[in-house]
Amino acid sequence: MQHAAKRMIAERDRDIATLKHVVTELTARCENQDVTIRVLRSERQALLMRLFGQRSEKVDPTQTALFRDELLTEATSELEAELAAKSAGDADQDKSPAKSERNGRRRPPSDLRRERRQYTLAECDRLCPCCRVPMQAFGEDLTEQLEYVPASLFVIEHARTKYACRGCEQGVAIAVLPAQPIEKGLPGPGLLAHVALSKYGHHLPLYRLESIFAEQGVPVSRKTMCDWVAATAAMLAPIVAEQKRQMLLEPLLQSDDTHVQYQDRTRKGRTSRGFLWSYTIPWAEVVYDFTTTRSRSAPREFLGDYKGHLQADGYAGYISLFPNRPDATIGCLAHVRRKFFEARFEDKDRAGTVLAAIQRIYRVERRAKEEKLSGEALVVVRLVEVMPILRELGLYFEALAALVLPKSMLGRAVRYAIGQWPAIKRYTAVAQAEADNNSCEQTMRVPVLGRKNWMFAGSVEGGKRGAVLFSLIVTCKRLGINPAEYLVDVITRVATHPNARIGELTPRGWKELHEKTASPA
Repeated sequence: MQHAAKRMIAERDRDIATLKHVVTELTARCENQDVTIRVLRSERQALLMRLFGQRSEKVDPTQTALFRDELLTEATSELEAELAAKSAGDADQDKSPAKSERNGRRRPPSDLRRERRQYTLAECDRLCPCCRVPMQAFGEDLTEQLEYVPASLFVIEHARTKYACRGCEQGVAIAVLPAQPIEKGLPGPGLLAHVALSKYGHHLPLYRLESIFAEQGVPVSRKTMCDWVAATAAMLAPIVAEQKRQMLLEPLLQSDDTHVQYQDRTRKGRTSRGFLWSYTIPWAEVVYDFTTTRSRSAPREFLGDYKGHLQADGYAGYISLFPNRPDATIGCLAHVRRKFFEARFEDKDRAGTVLAAIQRIYRVERRAKEEKLSGEALVVVRLVEVMPILRELGLYFEALAALVLPKSMLGRAVRYAIGQWPAIKRYTAVAQAEADNNSCEQTMRVPVLGRKNWMFAGSVEGGKRGAVLFSLIVTCKRLGINPAEYLVDVITRVATHPNARIGELTPRGWKELHEKTASPA
């Protein structure tokens, strides 16, 4: 009996231990599943907002919680000042222009061609209804209407007079034909500029242009237009090369990349993934580069022995470009902010704390721009006002890393921020740098919109041609130049322009030259 009782007690203890182990495993599994569910819900909410919500990453104005009491006080006072300013603006609403003046339709530009149409009353309608005496004109009521004449193709006939000597049969001469963009080619400079701008500036695939030209009674195949685009890019490539040379002399450049599919001749009927890189002076010139790889060899080949600073996202390939200058790369605060903005669905308080602190940094930058600070003065403001916030944020990230789950959206945001924080703090010491890489990211909107329409590049060469034309068209828009006017003029003159003065044909050189010509002596 005792032996049986001991055996039953031992079995009971084993069962209890087994049950405890099972309960522990199930509890851990449930906790892991709860974490996974929260992460998936947060990611789902972020994806839904990205697909169907507003694209702007504005912070809730009521979010003023910061990780230090003194910062919380400052943020609260700033919010109260904003609310007071808004209230003052509402009080002065009666002083603002009428709604019809502020939001009504704008008058057409005064420099547009105008066609006047005069309307008068018939003789019988000019008689006064009271005394039947003919009325006299005393003024007019003018109504403006904006009209559109569809673009049209026309033919230019280059007639060259031929001369011959009547005294002999050897003396024959003919007037010289001016240099043409494409020797013995059909298109003129305006048509070449229109095709290039339509595809790479207005995102029209060539098959749509083919249909538009057919509606005007001129059949032009897309294959022919593809040849025109190739010839246009070839004649404009030296200009982009000169623009690149000038940009590499700047103390700071920004970089970003996006993928573009291209037809791979080694894979019949299929496309491969290429990459379009953007290198830009903040809010100024931009040069694109098309490659078939995203390895570090792509930016290395473009930048060469560049001596300045490079501001970009956290792509590791940029860091290896400057092995002897570890401080040459500068991070992007917007990328850090974006990850915490998406993590707000998971942990609103902690993510909101980071967003509120970053918002204060942007307020300092915005005020510095309004005051037009630059050079040493801008660096001093950043070191005095921005650097303390960055230091406090760095400490906050380190403390937060020990509390959050690594696989959560907030955990991934914290890890990314900690990895990028040394590079982000460097921007405060470089006057030409900005807090983020948004200037370069905006240059990606044009090719991204374009690839939604023309879907892919026809070849690697087609991707490189697109990079040339994107570079000039987007640069023109960023410098306030009409790209159509620029392309027509440059395509007309590039064949005969001296190579030593190629800088005059870059968008900036072209603009400066035209401004000097237009200004009075």
